[in-house]
This record gives sequence, structure tokens and C-alpha cells, in this order.
Amino acid sequence: MPKVNPDAYFKAAKAILALNGELQQVSSFERKHYFYADQPLGYQITQNNNPLGKNGFVTLSHSDGVENETKIRIHQIQLEQDTAKTVNDIIPGRSLIDYNRAGIALIEIVTEPDLKNSTEAVEFLKKVSQLLQITNSSNALMEEGSLRCDVNISLIPHNMNFESFKSLPPSNDFKKYGTRIEIKNLNSLKSVSGAIESEIKRQSHCLDIGVDIISETRSFDLISKLTKPTRSKESSPDYRFMPESDIPKIILSKEWIEYVSKSMPELPDTTKARLLNKYNLTLSDINVLYKQPNSISFFEQTVGLGADIRKTFSCPKDLYELISAVEKSEITTPVAKKILILKFDGNTSTIHEIAKSNNWLSKAVDSSELVALCQNVIAENEKKANEYKSTISNPKNNCKRILNSFVGLAIKKSSGSQAKPQQLVEIFKELLKN
Repeated sequence: MPKVNPDAYFKAAKAILALNGELQQVSSFERKHYFYADQPLGYQITQNNNPLGKNGFVTLSHSDGVENETKIRIHQIQLEQDTAKTVNDIIPGRSLIDYNRAGIALIEIVTEPDLKNSTEAVEFLKKVSQLLQITNSSNALMEEGSLRCDVNISLIPHNMNFESFKSLPPSNDFKKYGTRIEIKNLNSLKSVSGAIESEIKRQSHCLDIGVDIISETRSFDLISKLTKPTRSKESSPDYRFMPESDIPKIILSKEWIEYVSKSMPELPDTTKARLLNKYNLTLSDINVLYKQPNSISFFEQTVGLGADIRKTFSCPKDLYELISAVEKSEITTPVAKKILILKFDGNTSTIHEIAKSNNWLSKAVDSSELVALCQNVIAENEKKANEYKSTISNPKNNCKRILNSFVGLAIKKSSGSQAKPQQLVEIFKELLKN
């Protein structure tokens, strides 16, 4: 028997408020009937007629990466069951189905047809992702599968918006326009942008040569950068919506709605305006602060203790670049410490510029040289080497600590700038097997 997940409802409610939506006091579930391999029940539990949220919007401005301010209206925000994951192109001509996620709760955000191009679509997704993360409604990471996107694309005549097009009287001149194509399960910003550009080009070509555009569902191939049909598109009556008899109407108390409202954090647009006015930061500065979790709080707490704003700001920005450089093995940890000291002393160069000017960037070293270096370290620390080897029979020993100490010694011997830590770890692991 299906049950409502209270935590999913709470997170969906916060998402609705973050997207300027109207939280509905009464909502209900329906069964959406269709047969497809990714839906084992033959129907999906969803909220078609009485969703949890209605009438939201997201405003994209110059600070979000678009030329002109654009308001993207949201038709409704609903809870529904997830489908199985369809994987195409692993086996030529066949699709694979992963049922692990089928049936779990997801939030679906349905927009109005206000997005005009791929740039707006990508920036809209970035902003929605940021809002969902800040409200803790979702991790909203496309690369992890916690955010994905279906895009619906249709073409209308130039210099006409969708509302004007819909109000036109029936005419053969415009009959060919407005057929909607859906591209499902796009799981990266690159695929969203590529699918939109490819489908606009395909539909434009069809209209130019007089070929009818057929309403259908398509998928996007990142390699060929083309869309291809997967199934014909059903109209709403074909879904045969009916009330979900196992789940009664959900009636939210005013106290619960007020509790959700009070739990909302400060949202990005408000935060940006406050930081601009209070600290005179630039939009570029603020966007850097948003790249690292809790960095805005870190910045404001540090300023609140009396630190100079310019030096305080440079800390999270430079920490982000510094951490990234260490993670990518562009510099080592000892070098990172030296660079951080220089930054606090007033050096205005970038992290990369400082490392390059001091010859601190990690360089590719001949593997035989690194092996010899590691062998030398092991020979000089025979007791540690034996202790590490004993972890094979005694897993409780801290082998990672010993391995890290070997890496540190090797980096020190290489003047702290020549050897990449990941390379050294692998070499030490191999040498210490024997």
C-alpha cells in the first residue's frame, strides 16, 4: 500500500516557497495510466489536478548570466513516483532498465513556456538547483542523478510570444507551428543545452522543407549531438487519470504551513542584495562566495570580528582556488600553506600566478625517478614500512596514516614541488606489497 512520506512533503513545501509558489492547503494524488518499460505498475501516482504547489516563478537577471531580465513562470509543483532509469546506447539498438529508483518520491517542477533558448534553460536550472540546495529540499546535483530535466520544445513564428500564438484563429498559415516535442531524462547542463539546440535546428529544417513535425518523445545522444524518437506522445485523455484510492486528500494545517515558512533560510536574491549594499561587494565576489558551502557565513562572521573586508573576502575566494589546486594535484599541501601566507601578507596575484612565479606548480616527473625516491624513503624508514605491511594481517592498524607520512617525506625530499601526492600514494602501495 502506498504511503505519504512526511519528510518528502516538508521538503517539497520548502521548494514551493523558495520558487515563489503558493502552497496549497488541500492536495491529492491521482493514478496516471500508461504502459512503458520504466513504469512496472502500469500507472504512476502523481498530483495532476490538486498539486501541492501552484503559480510560482523564478526571475533571471544579468547576475544570473542572461542579457535581459526574464520571469520564468511555474505552472505547478507536485510530488509523484519516480520511474525506473532507462539507459540507452550501452548495447546498440537496445535500452537497459534500472528499477532501483522506481516508486520513490520526487518533486516535479512544471514551468510555463517562457524559456526562449538554451542559455535561459541552463541558467534557470542552475538557479533552481541553488534554491533547492539552500532550502535543503534536495542535493539537486545533475551529476549524481538527484536533479534531471525533461525539455519540451516547439517553434512559433518570429516576433511572437506563446500567449499571442495561442490566441490566433485557426489558419493553415500557422497550423504547422507549435507541435510540442519532449526530450526526457537529460542529466547534465551540457545535455540540456545540446538537446535544445539540436531540436530547434531539426524542427526549423522540417518547417523550412514542409515536413510535418510529429508530436513524440525523443532522446538526445551526446556523441552524435542529435535527438532521436523513442515513443509517440500521448495526449492527456490517454492517461486516464483517476483518484488514488489508497491515499486520502492531504489537508495541511495553518500551523504546519506557518512552521514551514519560518524554517525557510534567506534566499539567494535577498542575500546578494544585502551583501551588495552592506559590504559593497561585486556580483563576481558574491558568486565566488556561493561556490563553497557556508562561505558566506564564514565571511560575515569574520567581518563581524573586526577583520578588513577586502582581506576577509580574499580568504574564501582564495581558499576555493587553493583547495581546488590541491585536489587537482596542481600544487602540494606544503606549497598551499606558503601561498596562503603570501596572500595574507597582501599578495594580490592569483593562486596559479603565485605558484607559477615561484616554480611551485607540480611537474610531471619520470616514473623511475619517483620509484627511486620512494624506495629511498622506505629504506630510511624500515620500521614504518614493516608496520604498514603488518596491516595485512591486522586491519586495525592505521595504514592510511603511515602511507600519508611516507608521502609527506617523499614530497619533502623532492623540495615540495615536484611530485604529485596521488602518484606517490600508488607507488608506495605497490612497493609496500612486497
